Amino acid sequence: MEHTKLHQGTLTMLSLNFSLLGFYQSIANNSVGIILSGPVTVSVAVFGDFGSSTKYVITEEEKVLSG
Repeated sequence: MEHTKLHQGTLTMLSLNFSLLGFYQSIANNSVGIILSGPVTVSVAVFGDFGSSTKYVITEEEKVLSG
């Protein structure tokens, strides 16, 4: 089974598993120069009882630095 797909500069994780956990960073270069994205951490969280009244929100943010 394919777990990741790279298409036009976008990395998609199709089936997240423990082998994909870690830090990711993107590097792009051309004749004008090179740019490095901010680091992204991929991790897994396990929730408890979904029947509880507590609601969890997961957010993700990537910062792109330009120079």
